[in-house]
Amino acid sequence: MSTTARLTGTKARAESALRKPPRSENADATAGAAEAAAKSTDEYEEGAEPQGILSSLGLHGLEAVEPAILASLVTEDPLLLIGPHGTGKSMLLERLAQALGLCYRHYNASLICFDDLIGFPVPDRTSFKLKYLQTPATIWEAEAVFFDEVSRCRPDVQNKLFSIIHERRVQGLKLERLRYRWSAMNPPMSGESGDSYRGSEPLDTALADRYAFIVEIPHWFSLSAEAQKKLLEHGDKPPDPKAGPRLKDLLERARPLWRTLREGTRELLTNYLRYLAALLLEGEISLSGRRLVTMMRNITAVHAVRLVQGGRQEELDESARMAIFSSIPAVAEGRPVDRGRLAAAHAEAWRSAGSPEVDTLIQILCLRDPLERAYAAARSEILSRHQRSIIVADCLQFLPDGARHAMSFFLVESGLAARLVGAVAEQVVEEYTLAAIPAQGFTYNHPIASTGSCVRDLIAKLDCSDRRSLALAQLITGLHARDKIHSSAEGEKIAEEWERAWRTISRLTREEATVGK
Repeated sequence: MSTTARLTGTKARAESALRKPPRSENADATAGAAEAAAKSTDEYEEGAEPQGILSSLGLHGLEAVEPAILASLVTEDPLLLIGPHGTGKSMLLERLAQALGLCYRHYNASLICFDDLIGFPVPDRTSFKLKYLQTPATIWEAEAVFFDEVSRCRPDVQNKLFSIIHERRVQGLKLERLRYRWSAMNPPMSGESGDSYRGSEPLDTALADRYAFIVEIPHWFSLSAEAQKKLLEHGDKPPDPKAGPRLKDLLERARPLWRTLREGTRELLTNYLRYLAALLLEGEISLSGRRLVTMMRNITAVHAVRLVQGGRQEELDESARMAIFSSIPAVAEGRPVDRGRLAAAHAEAWRSAGSPEVDTLIQILCLRDPLERAYAAARSEILSRHQRSIIVADCLQFLPDGARHAMSFFLVESGLAARLVGAVAEQVVEEYTLAAIPAQGFTYNHPIASTGSCVRDLIAKLDCSDRRSLALAQLITGLHARDKIHSSAEGEKIAEEWERAWRTISRLTREEATVGK
């Protein structure tokens, strides 16, 4: 098993431990805040809406994303659907508009002529201004507008659509009746998606960030067997006549509840989102302040929908998870999002949202250098053993050979490894052993490019009377024995990372000593 695989496994075990920690005051505080926020929802329990409004509209297999889609109707914020062809994106939005009785416009963004959208401008002789000649296709009277194939339209058209989606304005004029702004697209081309959707370009970052909800519609093979059967048996049937009244009733009940939840959960969700943003930054998912505000709206809207549909038993943390999964713009920008990492970040952020250590956690996670994060977490007197361990494990996963071993060496020699949970401490000791214990019973022979002699030459340059240099020599020897070094360049790189790590650790130790004085 590779070092990265072992570290990933260690991190997963640590995350598993963190998801179900011993009951503590922090957990009670989080649960108490969530319970207090929901205390005004008793009236919704007996009249809880049965699940499956989208199914009653003839749209099956969308149970996992239904709360996010319905939440976008509660907030009336922009919604973007992303999915392969044939997944019912256009049908979904059309049936929602019909069920709500909306004046609805559907435009193909890849073919749209802007004059068709706003009408032909002519001078108004009475006001001496321009007015637009309206047609049944113009946008002025629309209550809901759907821009299909938004990822295939020209950049100049995207720029014009921007103000409609973001501000409900066109040519600087307010669209007074417009409430819902929807778009759909195929998955954009990226390094991992190949040419499966040639022409579906990643959205501009600014445009993608204006969609409050970015919902990925599941493809056929991700549907359950039951959903596939329902789709085949009922997919060509008209919607249930009761679906429209049910949907309107749900929205009428969810909107006031949403406003109540926004006030009742503000402190809890503020800490949760601050910590989540810091955790995701480690995974190179950067969230803007506007996006975090949007996420707070989304979480409470999703929870309002789930409370109305399912009653008081619905948990706020699950609503947060569902909302976050449908609130990441990177998906529309062609940047793959690691769902496992996103789920782990949510679990850790939620667990610690009510804890007094949250400010310390955020401060540490905002350190960009993994060495600095690991050092700060390991030495922290405020963080719990679990919190220290998850940060250290994550940092070790991203550190290269040499630097990772130097940090492990420091953690063991300083006694800080004993402050970590067993799974992480075990991995740290394993990495430390490579540098601390000489490899036994091997020679410097290697079939590729005389690597053995190169390693021998590299070690000969070291002053092995020095403790750290001796440890580096033993590390290089051990990695070579395990067939981890295949060229002199690789050996030199490991030595460079080892020295760089020790310079950082020494600097941090000096700074800490100075502050202590």
